[in-house]
Amino acid sequence: MERGTRMELPRPQSDGITNNDYDESGNENDDEAFHSKVSDEQRLKLQDLNKLLDISVEHKGQQIVVVGDTSAGKSTTINFLLGYPFNFVARGIGTRRPCVMTLTKHPDYDVVHFKVKLEKNEYKKEEFCTSLHAVVEILTEVNDPRENPDWFDCLEADGVDPEDAFDQTPVFVELLHNAIEVPRRLVDVPGLSRNHPRTLQIAANYIRPENIVILVVGKVLGGEGWEEIRTHKVCPHTIVVQNFATTVLKDNQAQDNMKTISDKMGNGKDLVMHCVDYGLPYGSQYWKEGFDQPDWEGIHKSKGLQKVQRSMKRHARQRAKDLDETFMGKNSNSDRLVAGLTEVHKKLNEFQFRDIDGQITFLRHELQSQIKAKELEMAHAEARVKQLHFPPEWDSMIASFATACTWYLDSTISATDGLAAEADATSGSALASLCASLDEVKPAGQTSGNDLQDQHAKDELAWFDEKLDEKVIHLLTKYCGFESKLKLGCIRSWQRLVDEFTGMLAFAPMPCVHQAKKSHVQGQVGSGRAGTLNFNEETVKLVVELGGREGLVRPQLKQLQRRLQRLVQRDYASAVHTLEAHCGAELDEFLSLVNSNAEDEQASDPEFVDVGPTARRQEPTTTAMILSCVKEALLEHAKSEISLELEGSAEKDDSGAPIWDDVIKKYQKRLKSGMMVREGENTLKPAALHWMLPFKFNNGGQMSLRKLRFENSDKDSAWGIWPFARSSPTFPNAVDRHQVGWHKELLEEIKDCERSEEKKIAEGGGTPYINCSNAVNLQIFRMCTEDYEVPVSRNGEPKLYDCEVLKLLKALQFEMASAWHSMWKGMLQELTDPDKVTGFVKAAHKAMEKPVADYVGAAGMCLLSTNNKQVQSSPSDDAAWKAVVEVVCHDLRVSYAEDLTKTTQEEISSLGEEAKWPDYEGYMKVLDRAAETSKENSNDFLGRRKESLAGQASWSRLCQELVFVILQLDMDRVSEEELSMSKSSAGVMSAAGQQEMIAKLAQHRLFQLNKKNKQVFMHRFDSLWTRDVDAVMGQNARVKESLQYDVGSDKKAEDWLIEQLHLYKDRVVGQTMAALEEEFKSLFPADFTLLNGRFNLNEQKLRKQTFVLTEDGRSVRETDATQDIHRMWESDRYGLTQTVVVCPGKPAGSETIQLSVDATIAAYANFQERTHRVEQIFALPSDHAPKAGFAGGAFQELCLNYFKQIHVHAIHYCRPKLKALLARLYQERHLRQALQRSPAMAKVKEKTGQILKRETKRKDRLRRELNSMRETLRTTDPNRNQGRR
Repeated sequence: MERGTRMELPRPQSDGITNNDYDESGNENDDEAFHSKVSDEQRLKLQDLNKLLDISVEHKGQQIVVVGDTSAGKSTTINFLLGYPFNFVARGIGTRRPCVMTLTKHPDYDVVHFKVKLEKNEYKKEEFCTSLHAVVEILTEVNDPRENPDWFDCLEADGVDPEDAFDQTPVFVELLHNAIEVPRRLVDVPGLSRNHPRTLQIAANYIRPENIVILVVGKVLGGEGWEEIRTHKVCPHTIVVQNFATTVLKDNQAQDNMKTISDKMGNGKDLVMHCVDYGLPYGSQYWKEGFDQPDWEGIHKSKGLQKVQRSMKRHARQRAKDLDETFMGKNSNSDRLVAGLTEVHKKLNEFQFRDIDGQITFLRHELQSQIKAKELEMAHAEARVKQLHFPPEWDSMIASFATACTWYLDSTISATDGLAAEADATSGSALASLCASLDEVKPAGQTSGNDLQDQHAKDELAWFDEKLDEKVIHLLTKYCGFESKLKLGCIRSWQRLVDEFTGMLAFAPMPCVHQAKKSHVQGQVGSGRAGTLNFNEETVKLVVELGGREGLVRPQLKQLQRRLQRLVQRDYASAVHTLEAHCGAELDEFLSLVNSNAEDEQASDPEFVDVGPTARRQEPTTTAMILSCVKEALLEHAKSEISLELEGSAEKDDSGAPIWDDVIKKYQKRLKSGMMVREGENTLKPAALHWMLPFKFNNGGQMSLRKLRFENSDKDSAWGIWPFARSSPTFPNAVDRHQVGWHKELLEEIKDCERSEEKKIAEGGGTPYINCSNAVNLQIFRMCTEDYEVPVSRNGEPKLYDCEVLKLLKALQFEMASAWHSMWKGMLQELTDPDKVTGFVKAAHKAMEKPVADYVGAAGMCLLSTNNKQVQSSPSDDAAWKAVVEVVCHDLRVSYAEDLTKTTQEEISSLGEEAKWPDYEGYMKVLDRAAETSKENSNDFLGRRKESLAGQASWSRLCQELVFVILQLDMDRVSEEELSMSKSSAGVMSAAGQQEMIAKLAQHRLFQLNKKNKQVFMHRFDSLWTRDVDAVMGQNARVKESLQYDVGSDKKAEDWLIEQLHLYKDRVVGQTMAALEEEFKSLFPADFTLLNGRFNLNEQKLRKQTFVLTEDGRSVRETDATQDIHRMWESDRYGLTQTVVVCPGKPAGSETIQLSVDATIAAYANFQERTHRVEQIFALPSDHAPKAGFAGGAFQELCLNYFKQIHVHAIHYCRPKLKALLARLYQERHLRQALQRSPAMAKVKEKTGQILKRETKRKDRLRRELNSMRETLRTTDPNRNQGRR
């Protein structure tokens, strides 16, 4: 076919491309879209090809390139080729870099969106917008060498005028809309008429054999520069567009232009010139309506993209028709002159789809090679950045900073005073920042002069209120040696704050309980299902709710956080003042290194020239900046550590960003991540602190192990070493409690908070408070804080450590038993909770591929009876599953077969060796001796071990048995080898102290014992569960009848349900065991205050005014407990001496030791709930109420007992964690890590060396490019496209 003739465009059925310029008869279609339509498959391929072309290095791949004179109408031609009025050049934008314009179909956009991107060196600019004006502003910016010289490489050379600046890095402009039919991509290069070597070089990069070049010629054929490039020889696919054709043809200039171009290109026979004339732009001086170009932007704004595309097409076609009728028939070269862009569009379509699959494969292969090369480059960049981040000089400086700060924080007052004076004489002595306890709550710095504001500032730092706090601190100082009056700083002041927090928890007053709340709880217990509610647990929940919206203990934790942050900020600031004096050499070496590297890279910063001690003294700006960043890093470390430990961490999404919750209007918290995190923290009504429940009943009393000794040992024997342990507190100014005589203030209660009117209104007009007597609260404080000093030399013999290790081991076992005792009831309740079991079964049922098949029931229906209620439905109904599960759960709780019941001994014997606890023979001997002293009809394990039980009663007995097992376990004696190994330490000191040695030995033993106990318990519980589930499923005829159908792959519904019940049991028991394991981990590092035991709140009179139940339990009488409290104060706070029993082992010499039977029974008794007494108190009338409308005095006293137990638990839970937190705030390794990782210190290196800055930017750029390459490779995967199609 000759080039001058009109070519018929391909039909849709041939290759997926249709040309809507013509209908099926070959007539032009004016109402169709601007471009030829393509199939969805072809469109996806084009868009993938465009993505690969955008990411391609060295401009590889088939591209459409537009070149021409800047005045040749290139911009207008591009507009008509794309079908959109970009008009960049018409707005005065100088093209100084290639501009890649792409049309992309986006199904979500019915309004035109633009994506503009430029990546130049380390700079990246990427913006999305819907306004063409915004695009123009961005393109103006990226093409302005005067405002942005860094974006033009040629300006790095000296003497280059910005007017001559060009750059070969392209800017990408992508138009996205759901009406795009053909995704077209054009590259507009800077004009050639400038005859400038840089523009010619840019054009030469794109005029390649595989590309198609559109050469736009203006009215006069000037120095377009194509003759230097030899366009047609280099690029055989050249399209010549003659703009302003009306004038050119009229003047017979077209033939001359054709001949000149043909001669220069050396291919005159095949060259075709496409003549176009679009008319004047809208708004021009001589613009004529109906002839020149309409207001394209106005049409787009008012009628949308499709309308402007159709309008531009009609206009171009009409002007081409005019040219054809006026000139083409009269021209002798009419076969080489074609009017309009129809042929151009056809050629572009053919070019774009020419071997498109091969092009995509080729570019993807090239991209994979580029990714490999980029990964190597990225690895090198990361290594370089890491080297600059952590050179030896940097590590040395950071280590010296951390060491100096730790040394300062751990120094004495005189040392801190001298350091501060030496570092900065003008900063004042460190003594200026030392404070007594009450002074720490005063506003920092100068007072405001406003008494109300100053008082408000003090109230914000008060635990309860100013006066109550002062009373508590007075008592702690007078009776417990609390160092409230000493002016302290650094670590010791932080530790004092923790002790003060402990004292405030011990003295916390309790708001009295309203009678309505008591009645509500009483009604709940009465209507609860069997085994799900009891008075003890519901009373605990009621007491927890006394904390109001914030909850118990949480306000004091918040206050601790504020106070601790103030102290740490004060002491960190003082520590940083000492760094220049003690770390000057390391500081100078680092600055010298960075500036030396900067000079090598010709990027030195004048701020850091002449580095050295003399220069540092003469110009301290740099050093001050570094020290300021050190301070910022340390403060951020403290804030982060304190916040994580107390407030917890944020819940994050897959990208690592915190999750914002629009319902609660705050970021979600990761559950159980901090001390102040509550159950249901991410809900509108959070409950108690996550660690507060389930309630640990041994907090009401647990024996002390401080005086543990071997049985029958003499006072002066080697094993009778306990009398020589110091009993006095370890405070420097400590006064032993026995030296402080009885005083009437010990009977008083601190309870009247000076509450504001707002608080009184919130509390309903003023809620009365009660508290334990001061003597009781002081005893609680002492037993929670007094340290235990090991009375054994570090070089003592192993037998001397036996008793000490057993002390700690038993204390830890008490804690583990307490944790298990608080967990197992909830576990059993969950195992037979019909709602939870039903939810699990329904979820498993729905997850099956074929949930229900071959139902074998009467007319496809099942009939069940639960609690006299009949349910009739198909087996696939949720109601049917719920009915079945309710029956099964009910029978598991209350039913059992007589022939299946067993005693504890029978259960163990039937399962063999795997069901025996560690040291089973010794365990049975202890059990027999313990049973002699216990009541056979009691409701605990010791009383029921010989009963024949099945069902939930047998599960409960096994769980209680585990409590007893944990308490009575014996211990291998300490050998010389393991004692020697325990003397090493991984801490600051290479040699471990006595407490660390004992903690190691106890921890290893407890780990082994827990592991064995868990295995035995799981084995025995699995056996009981299997027995009872099989019995229930086999004996209930209605259940069997309702499950006579198949589920899944020919599995009987009955068998399937049994399988799901076992899986449910595994999940519930597994979760409980995991929680117990977390409790075990929380015991370490071990706190030796555990040896002090717990104050016996259950037996001791708590207040002067106390209430005693009458013999019939129907009323109470008020008594005066002055003598009981006085007697308690004068007695030994650590109770009776407990004994250790030596047990001979097999083989000979393998002796073990354990707590005596009497001590074991006493410890076990502390876990037993006094349910009967609580029920009696609930039934009492509201006599002796503290105020009208409140519950009676006996019930208030019961609640106070639980209230104090909760606060005792809070002390024991929080203190070890707070001590570990303080260690992270001052230990050298933690400070060093904080300085290494801090963004503030990253700023130091950024300020002190441009090398690191440039290398970091380069690494970031490489990472962006690599991510972009990987994303392009992923999104252009043919398999992915197949999935989308």
